[in-house]
Amino acid sequence: MLTIFVDAAFYVAMINTRDEKHQLAIDVYRRLRERGSLSLVTSYAVVFEVMAFYSRMGPELRESATRFVERLRTSPITTILPITDSLFSEALELYGSRLDQRYSLADCSSMIIARRRGITEILTADSDFRTEGFTILMDA
Repeated sequence: MLTIFVDAAFYVAMINTRDEKHQLAIDVYRRLRERGSLSLVTSYAVVFEVMAFYSRMGPELRESATRFVERLRTSPITTILPITDSLFSEALELYGSRLDQRYSLADCSSMIIARRRGITEILTADSDFRTEGFTILMDA
């Protein structure tokens, strides 16, 4: 089974059909499905990032984001992990050790989750993950 970590950049692109990376997100997702059985891992920190992104985008996109996250929560191929106190502490430590980078705290927690699970591919367009040695899948 192919296990991929999913970052907010992918979900943001999927939700908004007018997003410049929307078609890329669809194409990458289709290619992943063609590779076989797929397991997607994300976290509630990522979900919060997505919802924060759409919080000021107007009622239509807020509604689309809400519906998308509701479907995500019941998706049989998606696991949404909580942010535990220990994960938060590790993410804060990574954040503090990379002051020369522009990582968000959510990105730091995502990197830690991916490493813990042996995941090397991140469904994102965020090049910060590449800096930490991950393969980003939405490389345009």
